[in-house]
Parts: sequence; C-alpha cells; structure tokens
Amino acid sequence: MKPEPQKRPAIKQLMPDEMVTGLLAYVRNQFCPDVDGKAWGQMSHFIKPRAIMWPAGFIQGKGFTLSVAEYDRVMREIFLGIKLHGNTARVGYWPAYLVKCVQEHWRIHWPEYYEKSKSTTTIADAALVGLAKTPVRSGPSVEPIAQALAVLTARTRKAKAKPTGQRELF
Repeated sequence: MKPEPQKRPAIKQLMPDEMVTGLLAYVRNQFCPDVDGKAWGQMSHFIKPRAIMWPAGFIQGKGFTLSVAEYDRVMREIFLGIKLHGNTARVGYWPAYLVKCVQEHWRIHWPEYYEKSKSTTTIADAALVGLAKTPVRSGPSVEPIAQALAVLTARTRKAKAKPTGQRELF
C-alpha cells in the first residue's frame, strides 16, 4: 500500500485590505505602542488615507502599479527608514511626521519603483511570449487601494440655495 502523498498548504496571496490592516498594525507597533485605543483610532483615521493609501493613488497617477506584496515590502522599508533615520527628537505629532516622510519618499523615489515595475513586467511578458503562453497577472495589485482612496477623498458639491422669491431686475 502506497503512503498518501502529503498535500502542500496553498500559498496565500496578500490581499489589499489585509495589507492595509497589516501596515496599520506595523505603524502602531513601531511608532505608537503606548497609545490607548481611542487616540489610536483618531491617529489611524489620519494615517490610513494619507500615509498608507496615498502612495497607491500617487503611483497610479504616474501610470503604473505594484503588486500588493511589493507595495507592502516598500512601505515597511520606508517605515523602518523613518524609525532608524528620522529626526524623532523634534517630532511633535507622529502621524503628521509619518505622512510627511512617506509622501516625500514617494515623490522623490517614484521613478525607481516605476523602472522596477516596468522592467519586471517587460521581462515577464517577453518570457511568456517566448513560451507562447498568454500573460497572466501574478497577483493582486494596489489598484483597489487607489480606487478606495479616490472614494474617500472625493468631495461632494454643495447644492446652491434656490432663491425663495422672485428677484428684482434692477
């Protein structure tokens, strides 16, 4: 009798909402471990759209995207760099400092990520064409995060008040 082959556990890809939650937890553990629940709730509402989701919209505006795993890796590197090299002695409000550093990093370094995403895509597409297979996406990207950011930051137009009576001509 043959032994039954062992099943490998399925590799689980990180989904965008899980990544956002994980990055928020990472930020809390690194920068605000002593903050109580209410204060963290207020801080997280400030940090989430401006520091964690903002880069997804920024890079989509530049015409490229990253996989969720790559985005997660880059964001954690940025947070680690802030923790190690940031001017933490002069920080008055951590969330604002964090947002400033993250946005500044992406504004300066986006061409590097652009080249990396395009070169990887080009190499993968060329390899797939060489093998005569149709290209497939490697996993979820951060496009849903950029779309969610657009919804969160959309401003609604206020309706103009209608005049109550007839206006005078002169």
